[in-house]
Amino acid sequence: MTAERGRAGSFDPEALVAGLRREFDRVWWLDSRGASTWSGRTTLVGWLEDDEPSLSWHAAEGVVREHASGRVAVVGDDPFRVLADRIARGRPGERWVGWLGYGCRGDLPARTDGPDHGSVPDACWLRARRWVELDHGTHDLRLVGFDTAPALGRLVRSETAPAVPPRATTVSTWSEQRYARAFADVQRALRAGHSYEVNLTYRHRVASSLDPWVAYQSQRRANPAPYAAFVQHGGAALLASSPERFATIRAGVVETRPVKGTAARNPDPVQDAALATGLAGDPRLRAENLIVCDLLRNDVAGVSELGSVEVPMMLGVETHPGLHQLVSVVRGRLRAGVSPLEAVRALLPGGSMTGAPKLRTMEVIAAVEDDARGVYSGAFGWVAADAADLGMVIRSWVHADGIYTAGTGGGVTVLSEAQQEYAETRLKLARLRAALGA
Repeated sequence: MTAERGRAGSFDPEALVAGLRREFDRVWWLDSRGASTWSGRTTLVGWLEDDEPSLSWHAAEGVVREHASGRVAVVGDDPFRVLADRIARGRPGERWVGWLGYGCRGDLPARTDGPDHGSVPDACWLRARRWVELDHGTHDLRLVGFDTAPALGRLVRSETAPAVPPRATTVSTWSEQRYARAFADVQRALRAGHSYEVNLTYRHRVASSLDPWVAYQSQRRANPAPYAAFVQHGGAALLASSPERFATIRAGVVETRPVKGTAARNPDPVQDAALATGLAGDPRLRAENLIVCDLLRNDVAGVSELGSVEVPMMLGVETHPGLHQLVSVVRGRLRAGVSPLEAVRALLPGGSMTGAPKLRTMEVIAAVEDDARGVYSGAFGWVAADAADLGMVIRSWVHADGIYTAGTGGGVTVLSEAQQEYAETRLKLARLRAALGA
């Protein structure tokens, strides 16, 4: 693939995406404005012309559809198998951008029912043969995959959020009482020995006429994150602002960064530092993180060379706008013959979003949660023949048909308290709700 390099100058990715959306209904932006030192600082913007292919898969239907040239065709029943085939047939350097939802693995239990299952694909991938790449550190601008420099100037449009956002009305959520009932069910499962930790979640749905692109602009200002993205596929859109890496795979090395343990920030520096210190020393949260870290070591070991799995960081505190979080890092060297997509499948869904042991805990989750997680708890980003970079779908909206849906939750152990856990779920929603004016 060819690439041209230049200086970004006043190049504005927001203005480019705004313009692209006026001409194309499949547009993506992997947004690094809130990048950390470990997540990279490169923004990627791309789009699909009408004749270029994309894939979608709904768990409730179980068929993969290919979209191109205004036509839709059924091309299989397994999103991993179809995507692997398309990657194998692609050009060198080609990537696929999109997401894999919580229920994409047919060998693991996950609910498929719920209000969103017919409108937002559980898996969605857009073939990326060209994109605009901006390095926020050096301000270098690269045009990747273009035979000639595109006339991007005609596409650039500046759009701002309305001074008074349209009213956002909560359609469905869990009250504290509803959460307490599910929490009690989880506690019974834990005490019966079915699981060490269960990630209990629910969906928060809001009706709003606010355009999802305008909502994303507001969201990225309120909550810049290491893994942020806007991915639009026809009438569905993912608005992601995730602090958690699902996995990166480069040069044969797979790395995942499970997050378990959250504390709110405080505007007073002294109190804020005390909250971070308290998070690092909290025995319950340390136990939650350790359980998930051990699960990830097992998942990574399943696709890695014997003896190559390591934990270079255990129970570290990372700070983001609004939150401190407890993070560990697990790495391994992939076995010969294991592709990046195969490794992604083995890790999905991420252990921090299930609990341990994974299979039995997912059965508990399917019994106590009242609808499908959909895209939430899955992974988003890009995959290629020799590499991948994916974030966890948390702190994110999905949008279709005027409804915004966000998942929220947290790890529950026998030491957890329902009131405290519910408060944490609302804390995680706060900045997302603010982006909609809710």
